[in-house]
Amino acid sequence: MKEYTNEDYDYIKTSLKDEGLTDEKMTFETDNTFITDVGFFSYRIEGEYPRLMHFYVDKDKRGGGNFRRLARDFWGKLIEGEHLFCVIELPKGKQYLKRFIEYYGGKEPYYEENGNKYYLVPTIGRIRK
Repeated sequence: MKEYTNEDYDYIKTSLKDEGLTDEKMTFETDNTFITDVGFFSYRIEGEYPRLMHFYVDKDKRGGGNFRRLARDFWGKLIEGEHLFCVIELPKGKQYLKRFIEYYGGKEPYYEENGNKYYLVPTIGRIRK
């Protein structure tokens, strides 16, 4: 895993555009962004908790446990920073991410706006329903 550099700009920008994100919704340049051999993720600290901003598995590497590999890397960074919780947004059009949120302990959204739901997810130790 490596930290984002300007050399990664085109790769990330193209990947996020391919997923339908607009330039205004791309925050990877100012976030804590990390690239792995299967994709990338970015997060930022808002208030007292980190917030997952981007989570992307390369299209040619989807399946085979790569989603979990990238998730493990993400949680590893949060645990390294001693964060007990993180905020994960469930966008209105990406309901398949709900399984990811629930798997890691997100129960009920604490906030909703424009059809998007926000979950406070424990970082250390998985709390399941």
